[in-house]
Amino acid sequence: MLLNAIAIPVIRQEMSSLQEWIKDCPTPGMNVCIYLSIDDQWQDSEKSELLKIHEASQVRDCPLQFIDCEIEASQSFYEKDKSIEGFNTNRYPYGKKSGPNIQFFRTLRKIFSIQPCTSGLLLLETDAHPILQNWVFELNQRTQWFGNNVYIAGSRPVIAETIGPIKNHINGNALYNLGNKNFPNFLEFWEEMLTESIKLNPDLAYDVAIEWSYHTSRSSKSNVFLKRLWANRSAYKYRRGCIDISSYILNVSGHSDIERAKIQIKNHLKQNSSTVILHGKYQNQSGEDIILQLKRTILKNQLSP
Repeated sequence: MLLNAIAIPVIRQEMSSLQEWIKDCPTPGMNVCIYLSIDDQWQDSEKSELLKIHEASQVRDCPLQFIDCEIEASQSFYEKDKSIEGFNTNRYPYGKKSGPNIQFFRTLRKIFSIQPCTSGLLLLETDAHPILQNWVFELNQRTQWFGNNVYIAGSRPVIAETIGPIKNHINGNALYNLGNKNFPNFLEFWEEMLTESIKLNPDLAYDVAIEWSYHTSRSSKSNVFLKRLWANRSAYKYRRGCIDISSYILNVSGHSDIERAKIQIKNHLKQNSSTVILHGKYQNQSGEDIILQLKRTILKNQLSP
C-alpha cells in the first residue's frame, strides 16, 4: 500500500487548531494530497486563510483540497452526555456522535470520487501530530508490506482506561487501505453495522463500532439483524483486516491521571523510536496541551545539531 493522501476532518470550532496543525507540521518527505473536510461547507474566507498559512508551511508542496460534507445542521452534533435516556435513533440514526460519524463516511466516499486512484489514506484529526521529519515517507517505509488483507491499520488504546467490548478497537486516526479492491464493500458493511448497533447503543462512534458490535452480536443483548451481519463470513475477514500498528501510530487519549499519562507516553516513545504519529489531548492545570508540547520538543531536538 502506498500512502498518497491525508484527510483532516474538522468542524468550524476547530479552525484555530487546524491552522496550528498546518503551521506546526514537519516536512512530510514526499508530496501527498491533503483533504480538509468540514461538516457543512467551506467559506471562501476560510479557504483563503488556510491557503495562506499552507503556503508558508513545510507542507506547502502538498496540494490542499477542500471537502464539503454538507451535513444538515440538525444532524451535525456530538453529545457527550451518556446519561441521557430515550435518545431518538429513528430521528438521529448515527447516534449521539452523529456529526463525526456521518462526516467520516462522507469524507472517505468523496475522496473516492475525487481521486479514485487513492491507495492509502491517512486520517488525522487536529490532535494527531506527526513527530518525525519526513513523516509521510517514514510511514510509507514502515507499511509498504500491506496487502489486500489489510483494511485499517492504526492504534489500539495504549495509554488509556478503555474497558469492555471496545477495549481493543482501532482508533479512527489511522491508515485506510483504499486501494484494497474490497474496501467499498467493507465501508458499506461498516456503516450498516454502525447504524444497526446505534439502535442498541446510541453513544457509539464509528471507530469503536466494529469491536462493540462483534462482541455484542455474540450475546443475548443483540438483535437479529446484527447477528445476521456477523454471520457473514466477510465480516470476520474485515475484522481481521483491522490491524494494530501502535508502534508507528500511537493513540494515548483517555487516561484520567495526566501526570502519569505523561510519564507513560515518554517511556513508550523511548521504547518505540519508530513512532511517527502521536494522537491525544491532555490539558494540564494551566490549560496547556502536554501532547502538543511534547511533539514540539521532539521535533526541536531532531533539528538540533
